[in-house]
Amino acid sequence: MKMVIGSEIIIKRNFFNALHSFLLSSLTVFFLSAFISNDILAATDYRSINSGNWNSTSTWESFNGTSWVAASSTPTNSNGVISIRTGNTVTVSANVTADEITIDAGGTLTISSGKTLTVANNTSGVDLTVNGTLTIFGTMTNQGSSSTIISGLVILKSGGTNNYAGSSNITINSGGRYCSEDNGFTTSANIWVINSGGVYQHNVDGGSIPQATWNTNSSCEVTGIVSTKPGNLDQSFYNFTWNSTGQTSVENLSGKLENISGDFYCISTGTGKIRLSQIENYTMNIGGNYYHQGGTLFATTKSTSCFINISGNFIQTSGTFAGTDVNQYSGQGSPEMNVYGDFSISSGTFDMSQYTSNTSNNGIMNLNLFGNLIQSGGTITETATNTGEGNIYFAKTGIQYFTKTGGNINNLVHCLINSGSTVEMGTSIFTGSGNFTLLSGGGLNMGSADGITASASIGNVQATGTRSYSSGANYTYNGTVAQVTGNGLPSTIQNLTINNSAGVALTSNVSVSGTLFLTSGNVTTSTNTLILGTSTATLGSLSRTSGHIVGAFKRWIAAAATSNILFPVGTTTDYKSINYSFTTAPSSGGSITVTFDNSFLGAKQLNLIDGTDTIQNAGMGLWNTSSANGLSGGVFNIDLTATNLPGVSNYTALRLISRTNSSSYWSTQGSHSAATGSNSTPIVHRTGLTSLVQFGVGSPAANTLPIQLVSFKAIVDGDKVGLSWTTSSEINNEYFTVERSSDGIHFEELLRKSGAGNSTITINYYDFDNNPLPGYNYYRLGQTDFDGKGTFSTIRVVNYTQHKVEAQSLCIVNVGPNPFNDNLKINVKSNLEEKAEVRIFDINSRLIYSEKINVLPGENTFQINIENNYLPGVYFFNLIHSGFTNSIKLIRQ
Repeated sequence: MKMVIGSEIIIKRNFFNALHSFLLSSLTVFFLSAFISNDILAATDYRSINSGNWNSTSTWESFNGTSWVAASSTPTNSNGVISIRTGNTVTVSANVTADEITIDAGGTLTISSGKTLTVANNTSGVDLTVNGTLTIFGTMTNQGSSSTIISGLVILKSGGTNNYAGSSNITINSGGRYCSEDNGFTTSANIWVINSGGVYQHNVDGGSIPQATWNTNSSCEVTGIVSTKPGNLDQSFYNFTWNSTGQTSVENLSGKLENISGDFYCISTGTGKIRLSQIENYTMNIGGNYYHQGGTLFATTKSTSCFINISGNFIQTSGTFAGTDVNQYSGQGSPEMNVYGDFSISSGTFDMSQYTSNTSNNGIMNLNLFGNLIQSGGTITETATNTGEGNIYFAKTGIQYFTKTGGNINNLVHCLINSGSTVEMGTSIFTGSGNFTLLSGGGLNMGSADGITASASIGNVQATGTRSYSSGANYTYNGTVAQVTGNGLPSTIQNLTINNSAGVALTSNVSVSGTLFLTSGNVTTSTNTLILGTSTATLGSLSRTSGHIVGAFKRWIAAAATSNILFPVGTTTDYKSINYSFTTAPSSGGSITVTFDNSFLGAKQLNLIDGTDTIQNAGMGLWNTSSANGLSGGVFNIDLTATNLPGVSNYTALRLISRTNSSSYWSTQGSHSAATGSNSTPIVHRTGLTSLVQFGVGSPAANTLPIQLVSFKAIVDGDKVGLSWTTSSEINNEYFTVERSSDGIHFEELLRKSGAGNSTITINYYDFDNNPLPGYNYYRLGQTDFDGKGTFSTIRVVNYTQHKVEAQSLCIVNVGPNPFNDNLKINVKSNLEEKAEVRIFDINSRLIYSEKINVLPGENTFQINIENNYLPGVYFFNLIHSGFTNSIKLIRQ
């Protein structure tokens, strides 16, 4: 074997020359010389010294065993290594036979038109190594057993020929590319090997792709198709690219392109198109990703069995992918695509069906997703005119994400969530005129403020077809703003998860047959009821991390001794749970419903003797409990959480008291057990109870609770709403506030009155809402101590159907700037001269500024300076005049 060019050959040749001289002086020279290779001693290596013709000696220099000298002849296959060096271009302008040719990186060998370079195989080494560029205008013939390694670029130009004998081979390594611009080359099997990083580029119309061994990370690129598809598509490729910008035809691949172990790229089809299959049963397997970056590709036209399996992602950034092609057989095929990674589209069109006839079950494409669906642009649609449609199935076991930040979903594109799959929608919206179906065992996680609706154009699902939400499915509300469940939520569901710190409100009654997960945030039931379980045989289960139920919570109870039956109820701010443990089983099962009423307790018969203590004070808060559905009998213990109960200085002295209803006297059912917890979160215990009634918290004189509220009323009085409340005692009571709401959830201060401080007599308070809202008005009474602690009463509801007809004489033109720092400028307009008062309250309803002003007819401007010691935040500006109150929310920076 001849040695390679460079310092290594010089060392080896000098070594053998010295050895040869020594042996000539020895008696054994003739015997040993027979063992020295004639290749080493006789072969001459060549390298280019200039650009020029192969058959010109000025192009070359040769190695004489010691140094490189000007060549006296041109290289052939009888010579050693032939190297075309960086920066030199050598042109074969006459037929030549050679081997051991190396084209260095940056070097170029060009075979002229009509001339032939024959690559011989006189040695066991590599006969042609291309690290630079080889351009074939003429003919390159590779003799039997010859080998070619390409790490640079080989271009077979139009009119060129490249023949490989049956036993020869060509290997394309990383960085190597063979670009065929002519069909005149050998494509037989067992010759071509494309290794990782190697590329074969078919830049010619028609012809055939070589039958090659396509190793991991190799690539085949089809770039030259105009009107004829290439042959030999029925191979196992690794990466495959179709990027024929000059294509004008519709090419039917006839189900030949089946196996792509890596990625498939559809970049361009020019003005033409490609069809993967027509009438054949067809399966395409893509081991990596599918990239649709341009052009038009159809899955099928008619085949009844067409599957495209994508192990990685489907990524569309332009062009059109269509499930069926209307231009053949009316597009009646029914392809199925399985995407095991993510399906994402940012531009272009994904057209699931173009079917134009009306045979049922034809023209239907199924897209089975096992990853996420991400749409930031483009269009997912079907353009069939009759029965054609598309189905998107979420089919992964576990969570899948539907993220839609742009683009459109149009026409009959149906969405189905399979059993075992949970789709996280966030605030994304599924649209189109198709159906939306959540199957039993599936799950839907919603972030829309409107939840899910049955038909309205609000909520996470706005498809205009049929919306079907299974009662056997799982529902999660995990938005970042306050949510409602929506009227699409079934009345009975499998599992319900509340994971929204801003809270969730029930639109209607809901029964949870599986598990109720309270992860974060409150559930507000309003006039509805949240029910856990559906019968004494299906009790459901509760898993609570945080949050609770504001309103009615019902649980089914079995006829069994059961501990820790938790009712996590409370107010919008405080956790007021009650926990039952049946020490003696009920005689028959049924249900218990609990609500917490944040109102002041009546003072009837409070001088109760409980053991050695006398209960003298009643706290704020009422736990209403009731049984139904046949529940009777049993003995139970209660653990009651009374978070932020005002006036508590010794929580251990608290007692649980009970009464049948608001007309009954308080009593001490069962036996007292010492309270635990803390002053801020006392847990009051009672054992041996037998009646489900109203429960409250009382205490001996060790605790002083703020007020005893006898009543709080809101009644329509002409064009106003009269607001009245009565206290029988007050302790450290600074002032009252009345708050109003239009939805029973979000309240704003309407008015405030000073309290009596400390009083032991009955006091009546009265005021008006001079400007009731049309429809329902919700009112609650707040009470604030001198230390800033406050509580609220139960909510009163008034249906005010009249509108005020008389115009206010005074109105606010502007209050600003908003946000403000220290100064406020007030512009008001009046029809007459009158007196008014300006009041500013902080977020805790504390009055921080008050001033009386005289208003003249016309426009008036007033300047207000706010002290610097008030913190940034929300404040409320009130202008009070002639029985009216105008309020504006302000932000201080």
